Amino acid sequence: MRPPAGEFGVVAVGDSLVPPVVVVENANVRVAHLSPNAPNVDVWLDGKVVAALTNVPFKTVSAYLQIPVGKHDIAVYATGTTTGPVIDVKGLNLEKKNYTVGAIGLISAIKAQIYIDDLTTNATKARVRVIHASPDAPAVDVAVQGGAVVVPNLAYPSATGYLELDAGAYPLEIRAAGMMAAVFKFSTPALEAGKVYTVFAIGRLGTAGEFGVLPVADAR
Repeated sequence: MRPPAGEFGVVAVGDSLVPPVVVVENANVRVAHLSPNAPNVDVWLDGKVVAALTNVPFKTVSAYLQIPVGKHDIAVYATGTTTGPVIDVKGLNLEKKNYTVGAIGLISAIKAQIYIDDLTTNATKARVRVIHASPDAPAVDVAVQGGAVVVPNLAYPSATGYLELDAGAYPLEIRAAGMMAAVFKFSTPALEAGKVYTVFAIGRLGTAGEFGVLPVADAR
């Protein structure tokens, strides 16, 4: 006998009872420790520590973790502590998307910054975006060393859209927006076609030796 229409239950098929199929959809979530003066941290999800996200140091970007869509609580504690979280986000609503949750800012004003990641690939190009995560740096231009600006007026804590570039390494520099003098020069890793990358500008500009870039391969 079949259950009445609209009621939850098993469904009779022939002589067998088939339980309803529950499809669990997941969000892909990674965590980036981008706070230059924060200690190593442990990340908790819905009241439980995440085993893969313990003792996480500055400049770390985790692998993607699958988390069921819906609302979740995320807390970040100094490693080994369980009171006084440095970040406490209640009811973060995750959809079936890819996310980077960045712990950004100085410890006195640290917060969770949520970025949506587009992992779509282009077989003939590398796709690259830049995230400004340096808490004391002004809006910046990213330019070819000594040449044209490729990312104008990027303000903390914003992300660019994705640029599609030919494969190869690029010599770049960071300038205060609208200025020609470079405050930091760097070369990208060898970008590969068919991959997606994020380049984080991190650290404090006013602290000697701390400001820099952190390139990460998002999808391959």
